[in-house]
Amino acid sequence: MERVLEQLMDFEVTNGIQAGRHERSEARQTYRNGYRERPLHTRLGTLE
Repeated sequence: MERVLEQLMDFEVTNGIQAGRHERSEARQTYRNGYRERPLHTRLGTLE
């Protein structure tokens, strides 16, 4: 489940900035700002 959510969030970021990780693009809208690990809180509980 964790991997699926990570891939979904990465897909959304890539589409939002119009460029993949480490990719230079004329269409690029902004830059990725890194990441930090944190739990995901859902109605069904917390995912580490």
